[in-house]
Amino acid sequence: MTCPHLRTGNPRISRGVSVLEVLISIGVASIGLLGVILLVPLADHQMNRGFMLERASQTGVNAVRDFEARGMHDPTTWMWGARGVAER
Repeated sequence: MTCPHLRTGNPRISRGVSVLEVLISIGVASIGLLGVILLVPLADHQMNRGFMLERASQTGVNAVRDFEARGMHDPTTWMWGARGVAER
C-alpha cells in the first residue's frame, strides 16, 4: 500500500527527517539522560542510608536476643545492692 500524496509529485511534501526534528529529539534525549545522571547520586545516598538503618535494626535485634539469653528479662534473677556487684 502506497501513500497517495507521494504519487502527486508535490515537492513540498517531505519524505525525510528535518534538521529541526533531529535537534529537538537530541534535546529531549539529553534532558532524559541528565535526569538519570542526577538520580544516581541520590540513589547511592538512599542505599547507604538503608544499609545504616539495617545495621541499626540488626543491632537492636541482637541486643534483645542477648538480653533474653542472659535471663535479664526475668526480674526474679536481678541482683540489687552490693551483693550483686562482683568483688574486684
